[in-house]
Order: sequence, then C-alpha cells, then structure tokens
Amino acid sequence: MSVIEMKEHAINKTCKEHDPEKYLAIASQSLGYAKLCCYAVKKLNENEIVTSYENICVALWRMFPKCENFHLTGFEDMPDTDYMEKLIKLRSTPNDQGYLTGGNVGTHAKKFRKPWQLTRKGQLYANEARKFFLEILLHLK
Repeated sequence: MSVIEMKEHAINKTCKEHDPEKYLAIASQSLGYAKLCCYAVKKLNENEIVTSYENICVALWRMFPKCENFHLTGFEDMPDTDYMEKLIKLRSTPNDQGYLTGGNVGTHAKKFRKPWQLTRKGQLYANEARKFFLEILLHLK
C-alpha cells in the first residue's frame, strides 16, 4: 500500500464538512452516530473509494469534526479513532446493531480482504441521514 498525502487523496475532494447544525442534530438522535457512520460508508461507496477502516475514519472526521464523540475530549482538533473503531467494527454495541459487515482490507491473506459494506439496516441508516440532510436543504430554498 502506498502512502499518499491527504490533499492528494480522493477523500479530500469527496468528504467535505457538512453543516454542523445538521449533523449534530443527527448525532443527538437515537443511533445517530451509527447513522452518520453509515452515511460516510455510503458516500465513500458512491465515489468508488475503498471502505477500509482508515478511509471511514478519515471520512467521519472530515465530514463531522464537531461531533463530540468524534474528537478527543479536550482536543477538538484531534479525531478519536477509538470511538470510530467501536462504530465501524461494532465493538461494545448491542448485537442487533449489525449495520456493517466486512473489514480486514489491509490483511495479507487475500481471501480475508473485504471492505466494509452496509447491511440492509446500514443502508436504511445511511438513507435516513441523507434524507435529513436533504430535507434541511429543501427548506432553505
């Protein structure tokens, strides 16, 4: 895997910060952080960017940096990838939350390489977030 600077990566062009008022409203909902995570995975997929753990973390940080759980406590300009990992890898979450499947993109064994993908539930979460972003935009017009 080659190293690339952020300014040269497709995520830099694709994943811009959304309106904080909108994404903070989603984050405050039940399962709001999961919905934002699914939205980020959907956005990456739509732009043909590999949905690796690292790319999802960067997308979450770039699109939703003011979400309290996405930055380190006391350091608003530093991402909290520990929390993001829990969302992406479904650690410390109820078993019925299965909104993502896959992982292990960076593993050496090819048979285990599989980017993170949205399950049916994940697609619903992503669409709920997208709809919320679009509804707000329509009200502004």
